[in-house]
Amino acid sequence: MEANHAVLAIILGGLFAPAQAQEASRELVGFDVSAAIDARWEENAGLQPKSEEQVDEIQTISSLAVDGRVEGAWAEFSTDYRLEDRRYSEFSEEDERILLGQSELIVGPQHRRYYAQISHSSREISVDPLREDLLSNRDNRVTSSVALFGSLEPGRGNFLSFWLEAADIQFDQSMENESLRHSVGVAFERGISPIYTTGLSLTYYDLQYRYIEQRDLTYSRAAAVWRAELRKLRYGFELGTNNMETEVSSTSSPSAKLDVSYQSGGQMLSVNYSQFLSDTSQGSNQGGEFDPLAEVDVDGRLDGQVDQYKSRQALLSWRHVQLCSGCTIGLRVGFSEEDYLNIKELSSREMRFGGNFSYRLNPSLSLGMTATVKDFEQTRNPLADGYQQSEVILNISFPNLMRNGNLSMYVGTLERDFDLREGYTSNFVGARFRYSLYER
Repeated sequence: MEANHAVLAIILGGLFAPAQAQEASRELVGFDVSAAIDARWEENAGLQPKSEEQVDEIQTISSLAVDGRVEGAWAEFSTDYRLEDRRYSEFSEEDERILLGQSELIVGPQHRRYYAQISHSSREISVDPLREDLLSNRDNRVTSSVALFGSLEPGRGNFLSFWLEAADIQFDQSMENESLRHSVGVAFERGISPIYTTGLSLTYYDLQYRYIEQRDLTYSRAAAVWRAELRKLRYGFELGTNNMETEVSSTSSPSAKLDVSYQSGGQMLSVNYSQFLSDTSQGSNQGGEFDPLAEVDVDGRLDGQVDQYKSRQALLSWRHVQLCSGCTIGLRVGFSEEDYLNIKELSSREMRFGGNFSYRLNPSLSLGMTATVKDFEQTRNPLADGYQQSEVILNISFPNLMRNGNLSMYVGTLERDFDLREGYTSNFVGARFRYSLYER
């Protein structure tokens, strides 16, 4: 372990050199590096309706993942990346190698009163949610940004922060949505007690499209902030307004964000809600202010469209880890709605219901099941197109198959029924082997 830490220190260079010997314990936090191979046989891999000829194929995905964080007196670096190599026996034109994940480098003194942040993220998103979920219906959004942060404490219990940011947004296919974003923001918080904090947040950015004219936009937001941290309950909310203007239109909307989490014993409950204005270039990651809710967001329509929309997202999740000895159960209910400003027929609503159950028979054997139901519909299209989808996956895992290695085998089925055309069913079975090259 000490040898691995030394190698990491050499690779990361002078930015992470310890200021003093006694600080060495916090310099290197550690990394997880793992390699995996997933071999899967899929029936109806082309997602064709039952009346059409169906094709079965073998899909192989090899991946190398790096997840970890390094801290130093003058810098911090965190990363969570996965490099995938995808190969398909029948649809070889879809073979690809793709990098997914995110990383962040913070450069500044240890007290972090002021610092610079360099970020990068790569995310795979759907082009048109009404089409089959094939690789040809996905695009890759890559966002790179540089930001400067500063903070002051004007009086006891007061905290004033401000930031400047420049971001570059690129796509593999949807070139019309590539853009540059320049942001500025300021926030004031006051701790009114050891538990409660209140404040005000102001944000402004200018977004310029790289390849199209007369579609640039400006965005502004003002919101009041309240947070509380109790022993079992934590909650916070932001309420305000946001405005988005282009050369041809202007719209305002309430801005809201709510996060509630409760933990008691083995039970964990969380509720999240957000409402904001965004555009197809940035999707649900609107200006970096709102993290898209996992497994809920539609994340914009990229099928040759450039537009703005109002997004509403909600997610309720519950998890219980002491239902029985070795049992874990979880439930999720999600909602997402996008109302487009100009191309109104693209407006849509999505509901998701999901659950999972796992049972650890012994340290070397675990069983699990995951089920998800999704309903998607266009809300302002006269054709009222949409679909309903269900998916069930059963798996068996061998976490201690060998030192640093584990194996899982799974079988599943996915069925999608469209409102205006014939749907499809896909069945699959596969195995995944993961080997940890290094663990912190």
